[in-house]
Amino acid sequence: MANVPNRDDWGDLSDFDVAYAYEKFGGRSRSEIQLEFAKNVVPCASDIAAMPPVPFQYYLLGLGDYVLSENYGRQSPSDVADSFIWVVEARAEDDPATVRVIINEINAVLDFLTENQSRLEICEEIYGDLGQRTEAIRIMATEPGE
Repeated sequence: MANVPNRDDWGDLSDFDVAYAYEKFGGRSRSEIQLEFAKNVVPCASDIAAMPPVPFQYYLLGLGDYVLSENYGRQSPSDVADSFIWVVEARAEDDPATVRVIINEINAVLDFLTENQSRLEICEEIYGDLGQRTEAIRIMATEPGE
């Protein structure tokens, strides 16, 4: 997924959530959007969740870049981790084919979060076992059929 999604990839902009996400992300590269994640990752994750498949895939990979950077600014690692995993979980449940296309690319992010839950002080009592959550994502995204 090297190319920034074009206007056609965004589909129907009469959907308020899609239009808002397009206004915020549309035409911007993965590197250009990193500052938005640093400002407030939680609403950015919600914006990504509302995107059609092609922009979703592209900007989820951008969010993955942010996660792996560990340069979270004011963001807590817990918010960053939960935002990424929540977006992937939600889409994998509703539209596993969209996640399946990029599962190999996001596996590095899922592995990073799983392996670093303790170091990043992501409380298991609040956010759950990230290993279990990522395994559930992988199962949903790789099972044939919907």
